[in-house]
Amino acid sequence: MTETGRRSFHVRYAGADDAVRERVRETLEPTYRVTTVSEADSPRELLDADADVDCLVLASDATDGTTTLTDSLEALGATRPDLPIVPFVSVADIDGTCREWAEALLEAAVSDVVYRDVDADDAGDAEPGHDYEHDHHDPVRRLRNRIDDRYEQSVADAGETVLEIARSLMGAAPDEVDIEIEWGLESVGKRLDADRALVFDYERETDRFVPTHTWFARPESIGENEPEPLPTASFPGYRDAIRAFDVHAIPAETGPDSSPEATLESSLAADAEVGSDDDFEIPEGFIGDIETMSGGEGAADADSALDSTSRVYLEERDLEALLAIPIVVDWELTGVLVVAGRHRRPWPTTVRRQLRTLGELIGHRLERRRRRRELVRQNDRLEQFASVVSHDLRNPLNVISGSAQLVAETGDDDYLEDVIEATERMEDMIEDLLTLARDGDSVGQTQSVALEAVVQAAWNDVATEDATLEFDAGELPTIDADRGRLRQALENLIRNAIEHNDGEVCIRVEATDDGFAVADDGVGIPPDRRDRIFEEGYTEGGGTGLGLSIVETIVSAHGWSVAARESEHGGARFEIATEPSSSASPSDNPQTRVDTDERH
Repeated sequence: MTETGRRSFHVRYAGADDAVRERVRETLEPTYRVTTVSEADSPRELLDADADVDCLVLASDATDGTTTLTDSLEALGATRPDLPIVPFVSVADIDGTCREWAEALLEAAVSDVVYRDVDADDAGDAEPGHDYEHDHHDPVRRLRNRIDDRYEQSVADAGETVLEIARSLMGAAPDEVDIEIEWGLESVGKRLDADRALVFDYERETDRFVPTHTWFARPESIGENEPEPLPTASFPGYRDAIRAFDVHAIPAETGPDSSPEATLESSLAADAEVGSDDDFEIPEGFIGDIETMSGGEGAADADSALDSTSRVYLEERDLEALLAIPIVVDWELTGVLVVAGRHRRPWPTTVRRQLRTLGELIGHRLERRRRRRELVRQNDRLEQFASVVSHDLRNPLNVISGSAQLVAETGDDDYLEDVIEATERMEDMIEDLLTLARDGDSVGQTQSVALEAVVQAAWNDVATEDATLEFDAGELPTIDADRGRLRQALENLIRNAIEHNDGEVCIRVEATDDGFAVADDGVGIPPDRRDRIFEEGYTEGGGTGLGLSIVETIVSAHGWSVAARESEHGGARFEIATEPSSSASPSDNPQTRVDTDERH
């Protein structure tokens, strides 16, 4: 791979020599964004008030000479104390006063100095046929190397950004978590000069990664590469790294460490030669133009070891670099944090460690919200149980009490039929309540299940009376499900159709594009009531009011969705989509969709 992306790093060159300015621009572009200014009346004028300059190259002819260098650096430091400054010094401009220059630079804590000797090959005089790209003594090339170093340092540490994101995430309310995560992705993406940053949720049931939070530096790129769910087999680095909780980095090399100790060590070990003709004194303790050679033989073979899955992922999205961080909570893989860019770059150990911390923070914050929502659901379910027990069970108890009193007063045994019917109704309600309480919204081990066989088994377990069952043999799909709970759901759908249509009803089960449907030719469900039928305790009479709630719970536990509509013959039709939605996972959004739109 080659470097194709334009970095957002903004370099400003300040110098009076037109030829040098043009050479610098040609050398740095298009990799960097470059602006230039000529000689300024004051140092502050070298920077626009609103300029987003990331590095300033200060030529020795940009101000009034050596007498104003200290003032220039002090003024620039007051304007932008965090701005990297690289002096680009002509030996002729400082002839006889090198010590004063060096002392001023040391006082201002500026060590990255690039010297050029105008008596030899001037930086502005391009010699025809000369290979400046590989001339290690060419001053502009050495300046480019220094800018490369500055850029690598700028994207080699995201500690402050991650700390700020952590503060915001830990203090966010549950309904603010998504916004804070996406803001965090934007912050870390910009800090690392990335093209995109995404959080994928790992769906264990479907063995795939689903994007839940995204940031793109260029909105126009979203249209071509809209993030979609990816099976683990197509996710970069899953087989070799992520499933083992390891970081997957492309390219694999870590690059220079961003710590001050490592930077000093590499600087001292580098070649400090600035040219054989540079005959001037450098004060003791001053590190001048240190040439750090990057690349090397190891980097040349980095792409050859790139696995095919990662290669396809990068090529389809026009990316050159990627860092995939596994998100692990309680020793389980819950997702992946991905940061990727359009230009080749190393991923320093510092950045990998910081992004792993960010990924874990995001994972724990999402898990905390999920558990909170689970507690809310359990509390709601407890309240619904209490309502059913206190209200719905009281009705048959009142029937039993009243009928027993009438039997005692009149001696008429006919009232005992009401007692028996009320008792049976209570028994059904208690059984359904136990089902909800015992199984809840969980499923056991899922497996490949032939829907036709489960439908037939459910039909055999229900008192079907005068009802009939229809389905096209061999046409029903095979789905991944908990066989026992799927059978429970089908039993309740069949029983619901029979109870609300006096037993004389035709029930048809058929395949759909994304699952299957159970329909009948009975009285149907009024459109204005379809949004309530899955509520616990809701019934129009004849049932316990819990059957469809059980159906909804089982469907939701599988990560599916159910919609209540009108059948072809005017009855009820329940469509169950077994293909999971790309925008939600069962662990984060277990509420099943109820479609109230009427289909004609």
